[in-house]
Amino acid sequence: MINYTLKQIYSFEAVVRLGSFTKASKELHITQPAVYMQIKQLKLNIGASIININGKKIAPTYIGKHFYQTCLDVIGKLEQSKAGIEQILNPDSGHLEICVATTTNFFVSRILAQFKQKYPNMTFHLEVTNRQLLLEKLANNSTDLVIMGEPPASMSLTSQPFMQNPLIVISHPDHPLTKNRRNSIKMLNKETLITREQGSGTRITIERTTGMKFNSEIEINSNEGRWIFL
Repeated sequence: MINYTLKQIYSFEAVVRLGSFTKASKELHITQPAVYMQIKQLKLNIGASIININGKKIAPTYIGKHFYQTCLDVIGKLEQSKAGIEQILNPDSGHLEICVATTTNFFVSRILAQFKQKYPNMTFHLEVTNRQLLLEKLANNSTDLVIMGEPPASMSLTSQPFMQNPLIVISHPDHPLTKNRRNSIKMLNKETLITREQGSGTRITIERTTGMKFNSEIEINSNEGRWIFL
């Protein structure tokens, strides 16, 4: 099995690219003998000659050329990963995976626009989906931030409310209840209502806060579907 270290990879790449042990040692901030020893050990590990030295001229062998390309690929991946981690650790830049419920469509774009103005170096990917997929992404840790109306109580999450989301009842102007100055939940329970689909955060909130159980099989898959009289 052929084994080699990152020090050997960086040393070989620098020697071939610069054509000099001395220049490579200066770039890598190590001594020239140390660079030479890295190349010598790499040759032993591979089991074949990897560079030809003709006076002051240094050139890779056939195997050396093949390994040099490998070095470029490995170093490129490492530097890309390093840059990505540094960007993430920088509080003023980085990338966010954001997933939001469909009910946030009317305001989330304004929030993200303000966020982008404050942190111009930040990038983000926004996905708008239903509650079920939001819960799946939270469970799989596949998103950094979720904006939804009703955070799941069964998950250990850090949640922060940041705005009110009023839920209102809508009926025909001629409905009898519109003539009352005050209507109660008990009165509404006697009416036939339609609302959001099962599993909707809006519906869950209504049922949790009012204790209501909707007596209609008609559902609306729409952000405007709060409480509607039939």
